[in-house]
Amino acid sequence: MVAVAAARAEAPPAPVTCAAGTAELRVDGLSKRFAGGAAVLSDVSFAVARGETVALLGANGAGKSTLLRCCLRLIEPDAGRIRLLGSDPRALKAAELRRLRARVGFIFQRHNLVPRLPALSNVLHGALARGGGMRAWFHEAAPRALRTEALECLDRVGLAAFAEHRADRLSGGQSQRVAVARALMQRAEMLFADEPVASLDPAAGEEVMELFRDLVRRAGLTLVFTTHNLRHALDYADRIVALRGGRVEIDAPSRELDQGALRAFYG
Repeated sequence: MVAVAAARAEAPPAPVTCAAGTAELRVDGLSKRFAGGAAVLSDVSFAVARGETVALLGANGAGKSTLLRCCLRLIEPDAGRIRLLGSDPRALKAAELRRLRARVGFIFQRHNLVPRLPALSNVLHGALARGGGMRAWFHEAAPRALRTEALECLDRVGLAAFAEHRADRLSGGQSQRVAVARALMQRAEMLFADEPVASLDPAAGEEVMELFRDLVRRAGLTLVFTTHNLRHALDYADRIVALRGGRVEIDAPSRELDQGALRAFYG
């Protein structure tokens, strides 16, 4: 691992660990290689405690997105062990794996909303992950209880007034908030966010990161997000895990790091 600060270069931090009973995510020795290419992940190990916010850093191609997808078994890892919300995704059958994935909200850089549908319908789609049925596709056809819950999710992200606005008429920041509300509609216990503000302007990006912080604090959610923004990693994460060449080189509390140390890591 690299040093956490120039003044302490001789004493890099030990990886943060948490007791098995409090770990929402535990990864041990995870490896992945795509056909004909170099290893994307090599013996990656880390743990995320319940209620913790962890930032994944690394240059393009370092394996950040692949790591998140392997944890949900959207990509099949080659080796290693994963424990996610008390289950081993690699051991689950298809129906069990769908139920586990429904407990994790995955928020992408591109918001993946249905452009012609209103914000409320897009939020309702989160109920599909937990068996809401096709009536959850359009808010006009959805049961009253589902519509009410979706509106509450929109209200939690500050967009209740935009419930009837079509998704393709929302700003980038508003669209990302709708995507977060959709994850809340899943009743997610944990959030994975893959460069969630990379396509937003700085002001909208700050608003979305503040929203994540508020949700973690108020709802007790666990958050793992990838980013290239060093300040966001330091300001919004409890801990930073940085990958280089598919391996963990930093695993330390954000309070022990600074932008200089992280820039040196990228250098």
